[in-house]
Amino acid sequence: MDKREISAREVVADLRAGVDDVGLMNKYKLTPRGLDSLFGKLLTAGLISRTDWAVRKAGREETVDLVELDTAFPGQDRASVSQRRTKRCSFTGKVEAVDILEYVQWMLVDGKRTVLDVIPVDDAPCKLFLDRGRVVHAVAGEDRGEKAFYRLARFTSGEFVHLPWTDPEEVTIEQDATSLLFEAARRRDEADLGLSLIATGARKAG
Repeated sequence: MDKREISAREVVADLRAGVDDVGLMNKYKLTPRGLDSLFGKLLTAGLISRTDWAVRKAGREETVDLVELDTAFPGQDRASVSQRRTKRCSFTGKVEAVDILEYVQWMLVDGKRTVLDVIPVDDAPCKLFLDRGRVVHAVAGEDRGEKAFYRLARFTSGEFVHLPWTDPEEVTIEQDATSLLFEAARRRDEADLGLSLIATGARKAG
């Protein structure tokens, strides 16, 4: 059986046009696994970024809430099951080698309401106010709002900690989380490419 050829340029054009995963699978006759394979090849070829892929993948992952299993426990209401789950699932710890944008994206998908305090090695501290799937406020040094969030995207190392939720003094970000993450990733990729070109030029000059 001959392998079907799929134009990478056409797929990227569809992605930029906002075609969702169902539309891509229908158009190119792909299974979910086949779509993941295609995204992996686009990533390897440098046609999409890791964050692009992570956001797309997170968008189609379905979270199964354990509350839906309450029928297995006759006589218990949803509130008691949810409360039990919360008590049993509470961990703290330290994670290394994490991409800060991917971590923020994961927290947004999880729908947490928290203040993320990020302390980079070589920049001003940043606070993100994550409100159930949205970034509503960001502060980094003198920067506020989207400018502060895009600054955070350039952080390469440091530490972060979750603080108890407090309402921000103002709402400085109205853009939806997916668009915000895509734009942050795009800006970071462009900045990384610029540094790469400068380094290449310096080596040639030497």
